[in-house]
Parts: sequence; structure tokens; C-alpha cells
Amino acid sequence: MKKILALILLMALLMGVFSIESSETVLKKTAEPTNSSFETVGSLEGAWFQKTQVYGMVALPPNDVQKFHITVNGLWNGFFVDNLSSPFAYGRYFESAYSGKTYESDEEFVQSQHDKGLLVPGTILTTQGHESLQGDLLEEFACRSLYGEMCYWDQEAGSYWMCSSNPDFIDWCIEHGKKAIDADADLIVLDEIQGNGFIPIYQWAAQYLGTNPPGFSNHTIEGFRAYLKEDFTPTQLQSMFGIDDIDNHDLRNRIETMYWFLQVRFWKNL
Repeated sequence: MKKILALILLMALLMGVFSIESSETVLKKTAEPTNSSFETVGSLEGAWFQKTQVYGMVALPPNDVQKFHITVNGLWNGFFVDNLSSPFAYGRYFESAYSGKTYESDEEFVQSQHDKGLLVPGTILTTQGHESLQGDLLEEFACRSLYGEMCYWDQEAGSYWMCSSNPDFIDWCIEHGKKAIDADADLIVLDEIQGNGFIPIYQWAAQYLGTNPPGFSNHTIEGFRAYLKEDFTPTQLQSMFGIDDIDNHDLRNRIETMYWFLQVRFWKNL
């Protein structure tokens, strides 16, 4: 019972942390939310991001936008849906459901929201990948387990952890953000802003979720190897970690061994 309570408490704390830290925004334009022309101003004084805004995480229907005085509708606009590889896919999907209108392009969607006096966010998913977003590059960008398997983020949705240590995936994120800029988005939401920074916690939770723990891709392991070589001398590596040859040391199995050792010690101390 103590173990179950400890797990519930930890997950509750993590949910609180993620709700605070996720969805940091990168500001792009300095337009007034009630000005349908959305002209860029020369001074930051009076810019929209210096004023109080009301944000909706998921795009709300027109009645709720008015009821709650929403000015930024849909911070999660870029989630995968309807086979759209778009930083506005979720927003376009919901707006089409509300209005019955089909948007032929991101530009058309953004302009329609501007015409309503709304600021429009585009979203880049920095840890969660899906075939509708990355297409044939999904497997190349995916995180891997100790045994080289892709790791589910959401098995039911068919989404996987992406590897932010992979420079090609970072380039993909940048290009995805450019789509939002070219479509005249007002801000860009990075979800999650910390990238793969919370993978260690997920590795621990994976044993209870029945999923493969990520964090063992070639990019990640070789990046860690480069860090050890740069920050420790060969003598320090040998005396502190028992590593005689860092270039050929099996870091994957070393990390796995330490991981399970720490798990056993954690539960014994409860």
C-alpha cells in the first residue's frame, strides 16, 4: 500500500510540474488582438503581449470564446489530427467542426481567426511524434529503448517519443515553426519546452505503464559518451566509474544496470 501511495503522490506532483512548465510560448508579432489588420508596430509599447490575454488551451467554439473573453484560441493547435502535418492541425479540425467550413490552407485558417479579432498560435510538438506529422521520417526521429525499439508516447493514438538529441529532428521542428510564421501566426508554442528533459521520470514510470522506456538512441548514447570524454580524464573515468576505454564502453547496459539498482534501493527505502 505504501508503494502505491508513493507512486500516486509522485504522479500527482509530476502533473503539477508539467502543467506549469509545458507550453512555453515564443512571441513573434506585436499586433493588437482587436485589430484585424494585425500590422507590426515599430515600438513594443502597447504590444499585445504586454497586455492581459485570455488563453484557451484547445480551440473553443464561438459562443465560449465570447463567454470567456478568449483572445488567444487554441494553444494546442498543432496536435496531430486528420492526417494534417500542420502547426495548426488541431485548431483547423475544431474550427471546421464548429463552423462546417473546410480550410484549404494554414494561411486561410489564420486569416479567418484574425478576422474574428483573435490571436493565433502555432504549436510545435518537441517530444511527441506521429505519422501524420513526420511521415516517413517518424522512425528516423524516434527515441529508442535499450533494445532499439520505438517508444510509445500514446499507444492508443499511435504517437511516439521523438529524440531531441537528433539534430535532424530539431531541424524538422524549426521547419515546422517556419510554416506557422509563413502562415502569419502571432506566437509559437513549444510543447514541451523542456524537450526530452523529463525522460528519466518517464523511464521510471514506464514499468507501470507497460511501455518501452526511451532514452537509448544512438544520438543520446553518443552524446553522453562525448560528454564523459570532454569532462573527465581517462584516469578519472577509470577511478570514478571503472571505465577503461570510453570509446568502446557499453554505456547502454551500464545505464540499465544502474537504473535497476536505483529502483531496488528506492523501493527498499519506502
